Amino acid sequence: MFLLMRIIALLISLYFTLNIALRAQSIDPVDLEKSANEFFKSLKYRSAQEAYSVLDSIKPGNPVVTYRLGVSYLHNGFKKKALDCFIKVSKNHENCPIEYLYYLGKAYHHNQNFDLAWEQFNEYKNYVVSHHLGNKEKLIDIDRRMEVCKSAKEIMGKPLDIKITNIGSLVNSPYAEYTPVVTADEQKMYFTARKPNTTGGLKDTYDEDYFEDIYVSEKTGIGWGTPKSVGEHINTKNHDAIVSITDDGQKLIVYKHVHNEMFDTFSGDLFYSDLEGNQWTYPQPFDNNINTIHWEPSAHLNSDENLLFFSSNKHGGFGGTDIYVSKKLPDGKWSVAENLGSKINTMYDDCLLYTSPSPRDRQKSRMPSSA
Repeated sequence: MFLLMRIIALLISLYFTLNIALRAQSIDPVDLEKSANEFFKSLKYRSAQEAYSVLDSIKPGNPVVTYRLGVSYLHNGFKKKALDCFIKVSKNHENCPIEYLYYLGKAYHHNQNFDLAWEQFNEYKNYVVSHHLGNKEKLIDIDRRMEVCKSAKEIMGKPLDIKITNIGSLVNSPYAEYTPVVTADEQKMYFTARKPNTTGGLKDTYDEDYFEDIYVSEKTGIGWGTPKSVGEHINTKNHDAIVSITDDGQKLIVYKHVHNEMFDTFSGDLFYSDLEGNQWTYPQPFDNNINTIHWEPSAHLNSDENLLFFSSNKHGGFGGTDIYVSKKLPDGKWSVAENLGSKINTMYDDCLLYTSPSPRDRQKSRMPSSA
């Protein structure tokens, strides 16, 4: 039986290999490269990866194709494949942008080779400085990545005895599940997921992944049960993500992607929903002292629910997202938010423990412009 299964597996593998080869022969490389480049420039890395992968099989050894395939792999989470691409590029980087050093550093970092990652970032920084190619933001980003490499090496040099257990296939799937929040009695877990059965079943054209929905799983005698949607009164056809839940389990704070019709822009706003019986109420937005035309990705209410701590990248902060606090007034409204100051906030992104930014903002990378 085992031998038979091995033979079947080999036949299936051979079928797909031949199928890809036949497809590659019927594709015009010029048209394929044009499409791949358009996907890449539009930050559609999933489609770009598929196109460059076929193109690489047709015309192997093209350093630009290999470079862009590596960038696509990195954005899609294929860390080892990305590293292999950038190592190839480092040996033949003719016509490639110097940013291959930056991405090689990121790939080494993701593969936990922090010394080589630091070296690549340092080489890239020296080139940027000597050729006057960097602005302040770019140099801050490189320095930060070099600092993180050092910190990661120190932390991993002192490992802790921690056991991490996968929750299992009832909750986890081939799709993305993240930012779990658990009620104080540890009986319910709310989380965000992007999978085909989300409300509307639509995909975000920006990153080509399903829109976010919020799910809840209840603890059983043998583990966490099958997740269910919190309902269409909270989940919509756009992005809806869990942010936090109050200690008593009676109020959810959720993140929604909101279209500002006046400015024709999108922003990420915070909403709240109360548990009435067994149903959550329709989410209501926090007022303008909390939500702005900018990005508010995370929040947490204290146990008395009279202090709201939240993060925002609105103007006037120390850089990136900062953490703010707002007090609930006697009339039920929220006071003008106060920045928590330089002892808490830095020039980098400072967020609360549970953050659930929208995919558009999550993809807001510091990718060098010439890449």
